[in-house]
Amino acid sequence: MRSSTLYSLMRRTGETRVIKWRPEPVSVNTVWRLLKRYRRANAAVSVHETTDRQGTPLHVVHVHHGPIYDATDFCTDIFEIPTAALTDL
Repeated sequence: MRSSTLYSLMRRTGETRVIKWRPEPVSVNTVWRLLKRYRRANAAVSVHETTDRQGTPLHVVHVHHGPIYDATDFCTDIFEIPTAALTDL
């Protein structure tokens, strides 16, 4: 199974800096489960088709959801999913 990449961002209430976590590999099945959960929670989910620097087609999924932790303004998750991984399902 091909891997996707997850980038997470969060901003705490009262702060201007955005906290970033290291990119994390996740399976496409995990991405599907997370996206279903986000949609049930009415998070803003948008999907964009693009290519990486080498020309490999991929889908970028941007999820913007409200505060899920105390003292946070927002949380954003960005998934990079190779298009070939979607056809493997």
